[in-house]
Amino acid sequence: MKTIIKIILPLAVIGLSVTLLVMAIAPKKRLTSEEKDAELLSKTHRTRILVYGDAIEFNKELYVERIVSITPESIGFDSSFEFEYIVLNDRNGQLCMTEKEWNILKELMQSNKHVSFIYLGSTQHKNMIKTKIVDLDEADLFSEPTAIGGINMDGVLYTEVGNAMTPFEIIHNFASAVRHSR
Repeated sequence: MKTIIKIILPLAVIGLSVTLLVMAIAPKKRLTSEEKDAELLSKTHRTRILVYGDAIEFNKELYVERIVSITPESIGFDSSFEFEYIVLNDRNGQLCMTEKEWNILKELMQSNKHVSFIYLGSTQHKNMIKTKIVDLDEADLFSEPTAIGGINMDGVLYTEVGNAMTPFEIIHNFASAVRHSR
């Protein structure tokens, strides 16, 4: 028995040492931009993403919640998260938001400097302008943008206008806003 221990113990120590040495000198896996953004929004600055309208598949590391209405209860800021982003997905043109719902979203953004939104679609532009949730007028919408964002950076609201965005581009924009708000 003592002979077996004398043989196995040194082998185990040598094996562990070799493993630790390989781990220390092996090149670290480089994260992709998407992985860096997901890590920032899921670990460094916990972020809740609410999706209203058609479902969108985001990186599995992110906290994503689907909502069925815009009410103070459904989109109210959850203090266990540092940031909240509301994705209004109207790419199929079926999202019918009332002026009241736009005002609820606007009030939440005005009362909490860490809540922002992005609207994907083209049927709600006039309602956004009417409620002044974005700093645009109809002349700004000359090319029928399909992405309009109300980005809240430490209490200052910015409007971004662009074209169709992939889930990665949406998350990248959110991550950029988080990086610039720090």
